[in-house]
Amino acid sequence: MTRRTKPSLPTEATLSALEWPRLMEALASHLITVYGRQAAAGLAFLDHVASVRQSLTRIVEMEALREERGDLPFPGRSDVAELLERAEKEGRLEGAELRGVLDTQLAARQLAALFREFEEGPLLEEMAAALLPEAALCESLSHALTPAGDLSEQAYPALARLRQELARRREAIHRRIEGLLRSPALKDVFQEPIYTLRNGRYVLPVKADFRGRVAGIVHDVSATGATLFIEPQAVLEENNGAILVEKQIEALIELILSELSAEVGASAPALRKNLEWLGRADLLQAQAALSRAYRGVAPEVREEGRMSLKGLAHPLMRIAGERVVRNDFALGEPRRCMVISGANTGGKTVLLMSVGLSALLVRCGMPVPALAGSRFDLFRDVWADIGDRQSLGQSLSTFSAQIRFLVETLAGAGPRSLVLIDEMLTGTAPEEGAALASTALETLAASGACCVVTTHYGELKVLAAAHESIVNASVSFDPERLRPTFRLITGLPGASFAFPIARRHGLSEELTAAAQARLADRPASSEELLRELHGRERLLEEREQALAAQEGELAKASARLEGREGGLADRERTLRRRERGQIGEEVKAARARIAEVIKGLQAGNSLPLAGKAREQLRRVERELKADAPEALPAAAKPQPLAPGDRVLVRSLNRVATVADVAKDRVRITLGAISMEVPLADLAAPSDDPDVPKTATGRKAAQPAEGAPSRKRRGKAASGGPSGTTLRGMVIPTEENTLDVRGLRLEEALEEAEKFFDQCVMKHVSPVVLIHGHGMGKLKAGLRERCKAGPYVAEFRPGEKGEGGDGVTVVALNL
Repeated sequence: MTRRTKPSLPTEATLSALEWPRLMEALASHLITVYGRQAAAGLAFLDHVASVRQSLTRIVEMEALREERGDLPFPGRSDVAELLERAEKEGRLEGAELRGVLDTQLAARQLAALFREFEEGPLLEEMAAALLPEAALCESLSHALTPAGDLSEQAYPALARLRQELARRREAIHRRIEGLLRSPALKDVFQEPIYTLRNGRYVLPVKADFRGRVAGIVHDVSATGATLFIEPQAVLEENNGAILVEKQIEALIELILSELSAEVGASAPALRKNLEWLGRADLLQAQAALSRAYRGVAPEVREEGRMSLKGLAHPLMRIAGERVVRNDFALGEPRRCMVISGANTGGKTVLLMSVGLSALLVRCGMPVPALAGSRFDLFRDVWADIGDRQSLGQSLSTFSAQIRFLVETLAGAGPRSLVLIDEMLTGTAPEEGAALASTALETLAASGACCVVTTHYGELKVLAAAHESIVNASVSFDPERLRPTFRLITGLPGASFAFPIARRHGLSEELTAAAQARLADRPASSEELLRELHGRERLLEEREQALAAQEGELAKASARLEGREGGLADRERTLRRRERGQIGEEVKAARARIAEVIKGLQAGNSLPLAGKAREQLRRVERELKADAPEALPAAAKPQPLAPGDRVLVRSLNRVATVADVAKDRVRITLGAISMEVPLADLAAPSDDPDVPKTATGRKAAQPAEGAPSRKRRGKAASGGPSGTTLRGMVIPTEENTLDVRGLRLEEALEEAEKFFDQCVMKHVSPVVLIHGHGMGKLKAGLRERCKAGPYVAEFRPGEKGEGGDGVTVVALNL
């Protein structure tokens, strides 16, 4: 049998069966220009793989350009092709028409510039090079015309002078006529106090009875004859002069437009090619927009007659926003033919059409409605028989039409052919139809063509067992819910599920039961086995989905844990850097405050006390500036912590005293410095043999010397020994000192509460209350309030050098 070597165009019947015209209508909805519609009407089916690949790449580049720049600038919908033809035949174009030609050319040049600027579009850049710039014409028209299409007076000074002269003459005419209208002697002469134009000349509406009162020329008479339109003698010369100037202007404009039209006519062949270029660019953008609408991808394309589609979907259903189930679909050596069976309404026809439309899209060099990683080779011939093709006019029944289709297909099918047949050879006796269908399918398989057929014939389902080139497939059906799942199962033929579907669509239970009873005496059919296999397939699919969901959750949990570990490590490093910086800043602030105190003390000739303060500063700096080791040994966190516990600050490698605990942060005191550190930075002092172990084996923090024990954790009594947070001399500063001397007790208590509140907010502790000795009432009242106040952790009288019993030093709960 002779095979075609030259690619053939799909027949109208094939295009109609696959609903290709509907897809082209969707493409046309994205076109902007009339040139794009002309290009789409001539959209060709490509014959070579190289052409297909180039077209696909160009569309992908356009998709990327639109993603970056949005919709591209195309000219309006007007067609300037007729204007070019008129100009080419030495016809004159009006200013607005010339402007339309210019705007179209400028839009094409702007679009080409975008193509050239887009670095990720080499094929678009090549396309831009095909546009003819016509720079001289564009410059000439741009100089001559305003955006509204009028001639520019700046470009033509003579035209500007004539227009000014015309305006001057018309102004003079207006003044003369308005003078006549306002004349008291003529107030009864005019039908209305207005003037108008007749034959380009200014006239007055004069009542017929007063004809002799106004000298001039009658240019018109009203329909009733009651009004005469007279050009007054007084403005006759001015009218003549204005008309003369108008004629000069018209002649000059005619000359200019004729010259510009001649330039357009000379460039008409190049401009016509640019219109074709614009059409291709418009079509390219429409193809990119349509591909985005059905979520297409550029497949790998070869010449071997194979396809391997991942997540295939029907493009028209995608565009319409309908629910679509994606399916993987593959054909090629050694399995070139697929027999799809299964329940009606299961999606077999939709799948068949999806394959056929994908083949036609590839022939046009357009993306296919599938996922990345798909392959669809270029098939030279595509035949499709889908739907009822009976024709009363040609005396064709459904079966006859199918036979005619097979005759045409078998005559031309070969290794690069794709044949799609829906419900192969129905419409005749089932035994005879099945026999003919089996023989035809074997012939198609032997020809090397790729073939996809849908059927309910059992004979076709068993062909796969005898032929390596034929594979069974089915579209699954859920018998429990009586719903199709639209999922393709390759390697397993489908059951019809005729009785459940009949019940679902309203056939009575009695009738279906009677029909089933007719089969009761027959041996178990393959349909029962297929239904059982499909049930097991559905269970396996559900288990696979559950397993995939579990694996997904495990992957997410693993990713979350890895993220947390990385986040904790980053947070620890950030906190350490921040805390070291905070300590340095506090050291600087402490030095500044103490320096001010020393300066004041030196000014007051209290040099011994100044020396003592300076020594305290040095001690604080030694404690806080101690070098932290590069890598600290892992130490257990003290659990639980309470004020007064001694802990190791790992980032400083120093032992400090806990002042307060709040969730994951702890306020500690280190000498005279109070600061907050994260709980994760604390550990039991490993070098302290007296710290007992906790239940977990870690050392539990113990109160420092002189601090209240856990069994007796109250505020230090007035005049008693100081707690750890108040050990050492406290130097009064402006920030940590309140002087209430001279105030009544109630006023002093109110000021102290405000002062404590401010210091807690600023994290300032300890603080000094100066109350003096006096009668002792103010001192006693303040210290009594300190015992019960919520702000106070502990307090003591001032020591020698701090002001003695005339002050109270208070540690605040921060």
